[in-house]
Formats: sequence, C-alpha cells, structure tokens
Amino acid sequence: MPRSYKHGRTPPMSQRYDWSAIIRGMKKSLCMSQHDIAVKVNMRQATISHISTGIRKPGIKLKGDLLELARANGMDIRRYQLGSGNAACLRKGASDDLIRLFDLYVRMGKADKIKFLRYAERLNK
Repeated sequence: MPRSYKHGRTPPMSQRYDWSAIIRGMKKSLCMSQHDIAVKVNMRQATISHISTGIRKPGIKLKGDLLELARANGMDIRRYQLGSGNAACLRKGASDDLIRLFDLYVRMGKADKIKFLRYAERLNK
C-alpha cells in the first residue's frame, strides 16, 4: 500500500520526484558535494548519501528543503518528476553532455531553439 500523506492521500503524480537524481543533479550542475547539500538542508552527509544511492527516501521536511534548494539555484525540477519521461529516457546510456544539451535546449526561447537546430544540422552534414 502506498505511503499516506497529508489528508490520507498520496500526492498526485506531478509531485513525485526521483530524489536520487535530484541529488546527483545538484552535485553536477551546482558543483556541490554531498556535504555541501547536507549543510544547506541541515541534514547529515550520510543521509544525503543514502538518498543519492536509493537506500532511503527523504522525509516530507527534507523533500521540501531539497526542492527549495534546487529551485533557489535555478534547477528545473520538472525534469526529475517521475512519469515525466524527460530525465528517464535520456539517462539510459546517454552521456552527461547530451543531458546538459537537452536541459539547455528546454530553457531556450523559440528563436534560439531554431538557431540551435540549424547549427546541429550543419554539424551533421
């Protein structure tokens, strides 16, 4: 049976995240160590390590703190939502460079996306 949350319901799919991927994303994109993340969210480094490796899941307070830290540092947490497909599809054997390119592409405006695609087409020829 799924874990109960506020009001006895499980959160909607849009509120479920891949917590280990969020921590790995913070480490890579924000150049933070597990210790740095632990200090920012007032937890032990071992707790962050266990979440990063999937041994544990964060509690409700830590979930909020991790999401707040990620948002405050400009991370797009939508890509870590379970069921969104974005991160999961790319991570299967994809290089870190491809994941970074995808993340940048998602943030681009329409004109920049067109320029980027034209450039990629020229490289492919």
